Amino acid sequence: MAWNPRDIQLTSATGRRAISAREDDGNLEDVRLLDSYDEESVAEEGSGREEVEEKGMRRIQVRVTGMTCSACTTSVEGAISTLPGIARSSVSLLQNRALVVFDPSLIKVRSFPLFSALPFAGCRCDEDIRDAIEDAGFEAVVQPESNNSQTRSQKTLSGQFRIGGMTCSACVNSIEGILSKLPGVKRAVVALATSLGEVEYDPSVIRKEEIVNVIEDAGFDAAFLQSSKQDKALLSVAGLSSEIDVHVIQGILKDLKGVRQFTMSGSLSEVEVIYDPEAIGLRSIVDSIEQGSNGKLKASVQSPYTLVASNHVEEASKMLRLFLSSLSLSVASIFVPIVITMSLLTFFGWFFCGMMGAYPNSWVKESSNCFVFSLMFSISVVVIACPCALGLATPTAVMVATGMGASHGVLIKGGDALEKAQNVQYVVFDKTGTLTQGKAAVSTAKVFAEMGLGDFLTLVASAEVGNRFLLAENGVIVTKEAEDFLIDLEGNAKTGVLVAYDGTFIGLLGIADPMKREAAVVIEGLKKMGIHPVMVTGDNWRTAQAVAKEVGFCSVSHLIDYKNTRNDLPFSQIGIEDVRAEVMPAGKADVIHSLQKDGGMVAMVGDGINDSPALAAADVGMAIGAGTDIAIEAADYVLVRNSLEDVITAIDLSRKTFARIRWNYFFATAYNVVAIPIAAGVLFPVMGLRMPPWLAGACMALSSVSVVCSSLLLRRYRKPRLTTILQLTVE
Repeated sequence: MAWNPRDIQLTSATGRRAISAREDDGNLEDVRLLDSYDEESVAEEGSGREEVEEKGMRRIQVRVTGMTCSACTTSVEGAISTLPGIARSSVSLLQNRALVVFDPSLIKVRSFPLFSALPFAGCRCDEDIRDAIEDAGFEAVVQPESNNSQTRSQKTLSGQFRIGGMTCSACVNSIEGILSKLPGVKRAVVALATSLGEVEYDPSVIRKEEIVNVIEDAGFDAAFLQSSKQDKALLSVAGLSSEIDVHVIQGILKDLKGVRQFTMSGSLSEVEVIYDPEAIGLRSIVDSIEQGSNGKLKASVQSPYTLVASNHVEEASKMLRLFLSSLSLSVASIFVPIVITMSLLTFFGWFFCGMMGAYPNSWVKESSNCFVFSLMFSISVVVIACPCALGLATPTAVMVATGMGASHGVLIKGGDALEKAQNVQYVVFDKTGTLTQGKAAVSTAKVFAEMGLGDFLTLVASAEVGNRFLLAENGVIVTKEAEDFLIDLEGNAKTGVLVAYDGTFIGLLGIADPMKREAAVVIEGLKKMGIHPVMVTGDNWRTAQAVAKEVGFCSVSHLIDYKNTRNDLPFSQIGIEDVRAEVMPAGKADVIHSLQKDGGMVAMVGDGINDSPALAAADVGMAIGAGTDIAIEAADYVLVRNSLEDVITAIDLSRKTFARIRWNYFFATAYNVVAIPIAAGVLFPVMGLRMPPWLAGACMALSSVSVVCSSLLLRRYRKPRLTTILQLTVE
C-alpha cells in the first residue's frame, strides 16, 4: 500500500522530532506479506510462472550435445519420458540443455527394488537419465544441482572473479581444470574474451580468498569481484523512539562488513537488509544492532528470504516453453516419419512406373538404371526436408527480441513473458512512484489557529505521528472549514495532513506528489493500442479519482514538448476510468484476479514491496527500475529507465516479435510444402527439372539461414513514437 499521508495525522507535540518517512519506503505497511510472499503469493498467485516443485521432487540440468534440429529435442524428451518417475522435462536446442524434474524414489524403487532401502539406492538416478539420453544417440553430462534445491546449510554461492594473463583457450582449460578439482567447488566457467570466471562453490568448504590464491599460484592474476547471490531479510526493531535512534541503527549497518543495502520501513519498526551471507550472518547483524545501541534496541528476524540470482532467472526463463515453440516441436515429432514415408513413396512410385514403362527410357541416363534414377529422387526428398527451420523460428526471434529490449531499457525475463505481453488487455498501474514521481512535498499549509505560519511549521516538525482516530479519541474537533479545505485539496490530487496541538486542531498541510510528465500520453497511448488502463492505490478515493482525472487532461506544457499541433489533441477528458482506491497490499492481487476472471490478459506495473504479490499474480509483471529489489524479482519485465513510455515499448516489442515469429513459421512451412514436391520430381515430366541430392542439401541449409536472417531483422526494431500512436502532427 502506498504511503498515505491522509491517514498520518499529527497530535500534540512532545518536544521530539518526528521521523520523516520516505515515500518509497512507506510501502511496508503490511509487513505480514513478506512472511508469506515466498510461500503464498508466489505459489497461489504466480499463475503462468514456473512454480516450486512438489516436495520430494528433484530437479537436474543435463548438458546435451549432438542436437541439430527440433526433431532431436523431441527425441531427447521422448527418451527421458520413458523413465519411471519423470514429472516434467524440457529441452532447449539453442542452450544444448535439458531440464528434468523427477521423483527419485520412483526411479530408485522400480530400477533397484532389491536395494531401495539402502542409503546409496538412489545414487544412480542421474545416471539413468544420462544413459537414456545417450541411448537415444546424444552425449549427456549431468550438471551440478541448483542451489535452490539445497538446504540452507548446504547452500553454495556463485562468485565472479577477474582473471588476468590468459592468452589462449589452453589457459582457460587449465584454470577450469584446476578449479574444478578443488574441494567445495561445484562448477567453474572461465571466459577468455571478458577475462572473467564464474565459480560455484560451497563457502563452508572453501573461501573465495583461497580460490584467488589457487588461480594466482597457477600463474595468473586474480581478483574477486562479487557474489551473484545475496540474502535478504526483514528485521523487526523494537525501541526506536526518535530520529537519533534511526541515525544510530543506520550508522551500525553502514559499518558492518557484508551489508550491501538496507532500507527503513515507513513505520520505522522494520529494517530490510540485503547482505552477503559469506561475509556476515543474520545473527551477527542482530547482535551488532543490539550491542551498538547499548541494549536499547532489540532486533529480531521477522522474515528471511533469498533473492533469486539473476543468472538463474535467465537460465530458467530460457527453458520455458512457448506455445508456438511447442507447436513446432509437435510438428517436428511427426515430420520425420512423414518425410521418410514420402521418400519411400517417391522411390517406389518412380521405380514401378519405370518398370512398367510409364515414362520413356530417355529419361534415364545410359550409365544408370531405373533403380538409381528412382533412388536419386528419394534421397533428394529426405535431404531437402528441413524441420530445423521450424525449430529455429521461435528461439532465434526471442533471443534477438530480448537483446533489443535491453538496448531500449526493457529487460525481459524470458520468452514466456514476451509471448504473453502481446495479448495484454489490461494494464494495472500503482499510483505512488509509478504514475507519480514518488517525491512527495508539502505544497500547501493553512493555519486555523492564532499563530504564525513559522510557529505552525515548527510545531509540525516536532510533533508525534498519530492518526485521525487518535485525534477523535482525544476530543480534537476538526472544523467544517478545514473539512471543506481538505476536500478541495484531495480534489486537486493532493493528500491532506491534519495537525493538532494541546488538544486543539490548529492547521492542515497539503502533500503533493507530481505526476510523471509522460503519464498522460502513455495512458492515452495504451487506449489507442486497445488496452484498458486501471489504477490501484491505497490512497483515499478523492485523491485517487483526482489523479486518474489528471492523466486524462493534456496541455502542451504539461506533457512532452509537442510545440504545435495541426489537429486538436485527441486525448479523452476522462483519464483512467477504472480506479481502485483504499486497496490494501493483499487486495492488489485480488484486483488482478478479478480482471483475469473476465478472460483478459493482465499486466501490472509497480515499484514497491507491496506491489510484489500483484506483480506475481499478473500474467505480465513490469517493475520500475527504481523500485525495490523484491518487486524487480517478482516481475517479468524490468523498466530500467523508470519511464512509463517503456510500458508501451514492451508491449509493442512483444507484438512485433511474434508477428516476426509467425512470418518465420509461414516461410518454413511454405518452404517444405514447395520444396519437397520439387525434390520428388513433380516438375520433371513437364519441365525436365530435377533436383540432385547435393542441390537439395544446399537448399535445406539456406532455409535455416533464411529463418535466422528473418529473425535478425528484429534488430532494426525502433520503439514506437507517441506522436504516431496518438495521431499527432508536429510542426
